Amino acid sequence: MWFRLRRVLAGAERAFVISDDEARILEAEGYPLADVGAQIAPPKTILNVPLARAAQPASAREVPVALSAALLQASSLALVPFDEADG
Repeated sequence: MWFRLRRVLAGAERAFVISDDEARILEAEGYPLADVGAQIAPPKTILNVPLARAAQPASAREVPVALSAALLQASSLALVPFDEADG
């Protein structure tokens, strides 16, 4: 699980902690979930989202893309892949 989580993070240029409600909205909009989120205890919702959408919600708080306390304590994350960061 840790290897898979590191691979997901390695593909992200930016990361945002978001509310669980916002994560459900993003998922309903069709943004892809990272499967590794379900393998973490407690489970996390990790979505790949373009920068314009990830930073939009009022609940969004940018955190470093690293295995840090801020990232690991979040129940929902919006990751901005490198190829999506420019728009």
